[in-house]
Amino acid sequence: MYEIDSLDLWRYVISFTKRGFPYTPFLNAGYARRPVIEPHINYDGGDFSPDMIISSPEKWAIIDLTLNPEKDPESVSKYSHLPKNILADIGMKVPRADIKSVIVFGSDNSVNEEKCRGFKSAGVVIGPDGEGNKFYDNKDYLQDDKLRVEFNGIPDSLPPAPTSILAVPETTGKRLRKAIVPVLFLYIESGEKRTFHASEIVTELLGGDERIFSLHSRQKMEGGIRNLLMDAMQELNKKLKKRFITYNQKTEEFTIYTKGLSRTRLHDAITEWSNPAKEAVSTTLDQF
Repeated sequence: MYEIDSLDLWRYVISFTKRGFPYTPFLNAGYARRPVIEPHINYDGGDFSPDMIISSPEKWAIIDLTLNPEKDPESVSKYSHLPKNILADIGMKVPRADIKSVIVFGSDNSVNEEKCRGFKSAGVVIGPDGEGNKFYDNKDYLQDDKLRVEFNGIPDSLPPAPTSILAVPETTGKRLRKAIVPVLFLYIESGEKRTFHASEIVTELLGGDERIFSLHSRQKMEGGIRNLLMDAMQELNKKLKKRFITYNQKTEEFTIYTKGLSRTRLHDAITEWSNPAKEAVSTTLDQF
């Protein structure tokens, strides 16, 4: 069954929290504070990493995204036990009241009424291309009546998701390679030598939304990009028979050298590296 792309699902959910998108359920329900994506929480001896937390002076919500039809219900239901004071530990203001909601966003394959009972959450399905969207209520775990009204009125058709975010921390493999390619092309055009950190590519890929991603999530993304760049260094230097990319372990800096290499040759080599024919199909989000 054709379903929404995982990156588009992230783009839609982030857009629901900010001004400028036609449908902004969280803002309309009073969640004007900036969300935090993938905070790392330690509570009662356990580690928790919800996909997103958003809050207001009176209430808060835990948000999970999944396209995995076999997702373990416990991976979400455990959030129902978290108290509001954990927000202080991740740099968020603690709401005055304890009105908490847990919402899972996904596809028809990953979210339905039965699954929401197991997740102990409400559910929102975003269809392919933003078409055929659905809401599954769960009053025990969606305590915010205003938010319920907003999602009960979710449009059947949404405009295209904004594309300023080119990857998210869960993006891996071929998808991450493809996301990196335009940034490498940009660096190539900047001159014969360009030195950069993997963190600079993180900034490019997250666009203007970088600040809502937790330090934990940005560091995870940076590690994945660093590993891919090390792979590119080995493969492209061998293919081009030149020192194209180098890495300084002490400063953790990569340097691109383009002298003596034609733009066409570089573009072809990088494009081929970004699309390895034998690589297994990779996914984003929690398919593991």
